[in-house]
Amino acid sequence: MRAVPIGVFLALVSVVSHVAFAGDVPVWFEGDGKTYTADTLPDAVDAKSRVVLGKWLACLAESDVAYTAEVLEGGKGVFVFAPEIVVPEKREKISGSTRADRRRRLEAERKRKKKEKEERLANARPKQPPEVIRRERLAQARRMFDDLLPKPAARKRSATLWGRDVQRAQGEVPVLILVKDRADFVRVLDTVLASNQYLATYVNDVKQSKLTGVIIENPFVGVTIQQPDVSEEHKPHHELVKRQIELLLFQRFGPLPFFAREGIAWCFEWGALGRLRTFTGRTDFIGVGDPAYLGWPEERSKLYERGSGLAFVSDADLMEKLRAWRSDGYDDDLAAASFQLARCLLHRHSDKVSETLASWGAQTAEKRGSKTDSGGWLLDPDFVLAAEDLVEGLKGMHILESVRAFE
Repeated sequence: MRAVPIGVFLALVSVVSHVAFAGDVPVWFEGDGKTYTADTLPDAVDAKSRVVLGKWLACLAESDVAYTAEVLEGGKGVFVFAPEIVVPEKREKISGSTRADRRRRLEAERKRKKKEKEERLANARPKQPPEVIRRERLAQARRMFDDLLPKPAARKRSATLWGRDVQRAQGEVPVLILVKDRADFVRVLDTVLASNQYLATYVNDVKQSKLTGVIIENPFVGVTIQQPDVSEEHKPHHELVKRQIELLLFQRFGPLPFFAREGIAWCFEWGALGRLRTFTGRTDFIGVGDPAYLGWPEERSKLYERGSGLAFVSDADLMEKLRAWRSDGYDDDLAAASFQLARCLLHRHSDKVSETLASWGAQTAEKRGSKTDSGGWLLDPDFVLAAEDLVEGLKGMHILESVRAFE
């Protein structure tokens, strides 16, 4: 017997009421690799994925943008994004501090592309469609995530209602929405608010801020505004890979400090795609010779040298400087330092990193909330653990010396 069409299903469970459901939206299903409409999904799509898919497609039904969706098998995730967002025309602009820098980076990039071309010719195979490559990279990033960041030991039930919301997200379907503009970003936030009035202050703070992305635990959704105009080679699949990892980090470990979330997500973007294209808070033009595009190959180690760079003097000083970085203000030095720290944690301290992140996430989940006189609670979107709490979570790794010795 065929499953109830998702449009009817949603009407029955009253998931949305104020927006007509867009049942003709194309939805690709990982289970059989086929594309359906949202109204004709096969039985194999689990009930939780159907509900969240319908909820967010309905939320965006009045948008000027034609969104599409992808559903992973077994409730592992739902992606909603705008497929027509294209790569801007390339512009001949290479950033750098001197002409010598620009020439050096151009030459390095030329050699890299030549080597890659030779390797492609040596291992020639039929060219795959872009969507196939994108899905492969997303799946590769998820496999890497499970390999490098195994689930930590189970924690006690949270003593606070807002902490329990974070724990509840561990059993939900991760939903990642990439919206084209701030109007759709606000649409998603309004949908969150419609069923969760206790988040009113938090949601309104996000609306009024410069934030271009946020993860909310109830309902469990990550939403980010795509900004294809800031990078010469911006590609939506880079956004999907990086934002997917950020969502999985939240689900597995809870809310993490921005430097940790950003640095670790870059490691998986780099591992799956070989380059970095997604820089939260950065609005200037990013060319192919930009150090960030190349993963800060020279800068990331120099920043940790004694008496230079960011002049870190201790683990506490390192944590104090990194914790000051916020998602609405890009800082290239702090970005490079965060990337290098994350690389070191994942490769030098793989046996401890999951417990460290779980400690940071659990403490943040508890401490960022506070009760109100009316019996509700408030969440502070800018809360970051104190440096001493971050150092304690590192469990005696002597992380500054470890990063300095890491190549």
